[in-house]
Amino acid sequence: MSSFSYLAITGIANILEFGADPAGVDDAAGKIGMAIQQVSALGGIVEIPPGTYRLGSSPSFGSATNITIYQHPGVTFTGVGTMPTAAGTNNYFYPAA
Repeated sequence: MSSFSYLAITGIANILEFGADPAGVDDAAGKIGMAIQQVSALGGIVEIPPGTYRLGSSPSFGSATNITIYQHPGVTFTGVGTMPTAAGTNNYFYPAA
């Protein structure tokens, strides 16, 4: 099942399904941005499972709205990018930074 099909059924986009590297070797910013844009199209949750994610830049939220970012315990971000604590309209971040 493709990431988009799973998202359409569950409303959840796990960033690993978009190719984010939980070992922190590859830049995950673009992959997180892809998940955010897909969720924004339908509304739902971007799930960030435990791991270390390298951010070479800050993930793009663009005009994304009506999304929830759920960050599991055990998530670490490294690199020069940052994950925002609020963006767009009706976007929610858990846990709150």
